[in-house]
Amino acid sequence: MTGASGGVGTYLIQLLKMVGAHVEALASPPNFDFLKKLGVDDLVDYSADVTTQLANLPHANKVIDTVGRLYLLEAIIAATRHFDLLSLSTTTFPEHTQDQTFRFANGSIGLNGYKRLLNWLSDGTL
Repeated sequence: MTGASGGVGTYLIQLLKMVGAHVEALASPPNFDFLKKLGVDDLVDYSADVTTQLANLPHANKVIDTVGRLYLLEAIIAATRHFDLLSLSTTTFPEHTQDQTFRFANGSIGLNGYKRLLNWLSDGTL
């Protein structure tokens, strides 16, 4: 996940952990402790060599982009050949292979989705 320590990213981490996902997050080192407390399994310093760091981690098959920085997406492509990318930030994506899919999402979650999120916030789940 890109943008893991931002507002959207911090909630996404918690939601992903609720469904048992293994979460790898790109962030800056000052945010690593905070992200570990949220449940992130593996951290990548986006200011260093992202491709090499990702190559040493378990293979990610889903990527969530909340930042829209093409240089980060290109580094992910170089390290992780087969994946599905969901971007909340960019409508364009560098050339990709048949083993990679790209989707842009910027829509409503609906009334029931908001109710569920509000319940999780009020009961401390999030």
